[in-house]
Parts: sequence; structure tokens; C-alpha cells
Amino acid sequence: MLESTIDPFWAEDFPWILLGLWLFYSFLAIVFRGVRNLNYYIYESIPSTFVTLGLLGTFGGVAYGLYKFDTSPDLIKESIQLLLDGLKTAMYTTIAGVSLSVIFGKIIQIQLKGKRVKMPESPELLELRELNKSFGEFQESMLHNQRNALKDGLETVLQQFNEIMDDFVTQLVEKNFEELSGAVKQLTDWQIEHRADVAALLVYYRELTSNHTVLVENTEEWIKMMDQVAGQSSKLQNVIDEFNEAFSEKGNLSQILRDVRTSTGELQVVTGEFGKLAVSLNETTTGMQVTGDKIDSWTDSVKQVSDASGQMVANVSSLRTIDHERLAKLFASIDELFLKYMEDLDRRIENVVTDAE
Repeated sequence: MLESTIDPFWAEDFPWILLGLWLFYSFLAIVFRGVRNLNYYIYESIPSTFVTLGLLGTFGGVAYGLYKFDTSPDLIKESIQLLLDGLKTAMYTTIAGVSLSVIFGKIIQIQLKGKRVKMPESPELLELRELNKSFGEFQESMLHNQRNALKDGLETVLQQFNEIMDDFVTQLVEKNFEELSGAVKQLTDWQIEHRADVAALLVYYRELTSNHTVLVENTEEWIKMMDQVAGQSSKLQNVIDEFNEAFSEKGNLSQILRDVRTSTGELQVVTGEFGKLAVSLNETTTGMQVTGDKIDSWTDSVKQVSDASGQMVANVSSLRTIDHERLAKLFASIDELFLKYMEDLDRRIENVVTDAE
């Protein structure tokens, strides 16, 4: 029974089959699966397994040669031949196992240099991995819920803020524009009401100035005429004086001459007073002309203020229609800005979650 168990196949061929199978598996594991995807213990045991299989062939061959060895003179030659065959198998398998161990050991050292080797998985590692995965899912879910809640809260706050600001600005603008429109309207009504009076006063002053100018011109002509009369009176005085020297001083002619002299003196006084009156009229005319110019300037200013008030009313009316559009654009831009901020916040949170994983 022992002879049928220990057969030449198991002692000579079986170690080579084991070395061939392990060589094929090791080649596939190193080339196709790689360092990162293979169990570290298996990867590390490849060279030592070749040595073990070589030693198995060694002991198997020696055991096979010794088991068939017979010291009797008739069978000594056959026993020596079987022993040598067993020793050959032992030596060859040992050389092959050690050689393959050295070769694959160098290959493994080259592949392990500068690379991360996958550590063997253990129940604790699997549990920690599942726990980390669950925690990551919980963290992502919590961040997602918080992000959505924050986004909804900000949208609600922004919407309420926009409504409050819209109502506040609308009421403020309408109230201020109503007061401004009322004040401008009162100013315009006052200007319209008194424009005719101012224009009539201007016309009256212009007529008065024109009439006064005519009066001054006539007065100057009167002065000239009075100067001529005064000159004739002086000549008459000279003639009377010469005539008075020729006649008696007690006669009627002398009395007449005295009366004429008195009248001539009074006429000269009146002529002087009339000259002063003419000078006063000239000054009055100049003052009235200045007043007329001031009235013209004031009238022009009033017209300019009236035109400016009308333009202001038009601008206020146009501003009422423009403000709502500008406010709508402003609120839209604020909403767009907050939405961009929320999108950027989402991206940052996702990046943090990715880095944490």
C-alpha cells in the first residue's frame, strides 16, 4: 500500500507542477492585478512560496531515493540509480525555487518602490470603512439640507426685504413728489397771477419815462426861450437906463422903468428856479430810467424762474414714471447677486465635502 502511495509521479513530477502553477499565478497577479489591487500578504509571500516549493521537491526527491534504496548486492545498482534520480529532482527543484524566488523578489521590490500597497482588509477596517461611508453620507445629507434651508431662508428674507423697500420707497417718493408738486404749482400760479400786473407796471413805467422825457425836452426849450427873454430884458434895461439918464428921475417914465427892472429881476429869479426844476426833472428821469431797467431785469428773472419751475414740474412728472423701473432693475440685480452668492456657496460646500471624503 505504501508503494502505491509513494509513486514516481508524486516524487518527481508533482513538485514541478506546483512550481508551474505558482509561477503562472504569480505572473498574472503581478502583471494584471497590480500592486494596489492585490492583498499585501499574498503579494509579499510570492518569493518565499517559490523557496518552499523548491524545498518540497528536494525533500520529496531525497525521500523517494532513500525509500527505494536497497543494500543487497543484487539490487545495489538499481537502488543507487533511484537515489541519484531522487537527488537530481531535489537539486533541480531547489535551484528552480530559489531562482524564481530571487527573480520575483526583485520584481516585487521594484514595484513596491514609491508605491502605496493595499493593506490587508480586516473586519475592523471594513467596519471603519462602512462607518466612514455612513458618516460621509450623513454629512452630505446634512450639508444638503442646511444649504437648502439657508437658501430658502435667504430667498424669503430677500423677497420680504424687496417688498418692504418697494412699499417704503413708493410711499416716500409719492409723498415728497406730491409736496414738491404742490409747492411748484403754487409758485407757478403766483407767477401766472402776477405776470399781467408786472407787465402792466412795466408798460406804465415805460410810458411815464417817455412822457417825462418829452417834458424835459419841452422844459429845455422853455429855458432857452426864457434865456432869450432875459437877454432881451437886459437889452431893454440898458436902453431904459440910457433913457433914464436923459430924463428926470421923478417922472412916470422913471417909475415904469423901476417896475420893469423889478419885473426883470423877478423874471431872472424865476428863470433860475426853473433851471433848478429842470435839473431835478433830469435827475428824476434818470432815476425812473434806472427803475425801469431794474423792473425789466426783475421781470426777466421772474420769467426765467417760471420757465425753470415748469421744467421742474415736467422733470418731476417724468421722474415718477422712471423710478419704478429703476427700482425694479435694482431689486432684480440684488436678487441676481444673491443667487450668484448662493451658487458659489454651493460649489464651496461641495468642494469641502469632496476634500473630506
